[in-house]
Amino acid sequence: MDRNVVFDLYCENELGEKFIVEMQKAKQSFFKDRSVFYSTFPIQEQGVKGNTWNFQLKAVFAVGILDFFLTTRIIRISPL
Repeated sequence: MDRNVVFDLYCENELGEKFIVEMQKAKQSFFKDRSVFYSTFPIQEQGVKGNTWNFQLKAVFAVGILDFFLTTRIIRISPL
């Protein structure tokens, strides 16, 4: 897949795990779907061409920092 994706912050720790941070001020439709889709790119990059790939993947963490609610559902928490 030849897509270019620019993340706000894209890091890798010493174990090879990836961290994606997206910051959004304005509401975006389908933010969750887009985030899941984009987080698959670092997973796909781990694929090795050939028949010997063992599918042992490093973790990919996606963090969204938003200035809006993803849902309009109101969740009420009752006091104990």
